[in-house]
Amino acid sequence: MVSVTEGKTGWSAWSEAQAANARLAFDNRNIRLQREKFENEQRLAAKAADKLKILEQENATTTEEILSKERKRNIILAAIERAKLKKIEAESGEN
Repeated sequence: MVSVTEGKTGWSAWSEAQAANARLAFDNRNIRLQREKFENEQRLAAKAADKLKILEQENATTTEEILSKERKRNIILAAIERAKLKKIEAESGEN
């Protein structure tokens, strides 16, 4: 390997500009990851809401179908509630 720091190690191997650039890149990455996570949670919440609308339009005639529909409805509502809580947590973390 070729040494690029001329024998310097640790913090002494970084100039102020390099350290600032590294910190900026790190902060930007964290912001991007948080944004992507939030966008994904919003996408999943919208998908759950769409599934709930479709489920509500289905006609259930037998007891088994009614119970299955109710179980699915409860699962979807729980997912929507989790998404709402995550949104509240994200908003409170930003402030």
